Amino acid sequence: MNRIAAITGQIDAIAAHIVGSQGYSLSSLCEVRDAILDAHDLIAGEILKRERAPLNINKPDGSAA
Repeated sequence: MNRIAAITGQIDAIAAHIVGSQGYSLSSLCEVRDAILDAHDLIAGEILKRERAPLNINKPDGSAA
């Protein structure tokens, strides 16, 4: 499994776990949602920064930056 598939698989597993039969409270769901949104904002900001950068830099995962 490649690194990106591993990360997206973990995200999917977290989502399935917190909305499953474990009975998480609404406040806990909101707390996890907020953390995910913060991570989204961080990643989206990095994407914008790299799209505006004059050079693409190769990253360790083998993809272009």
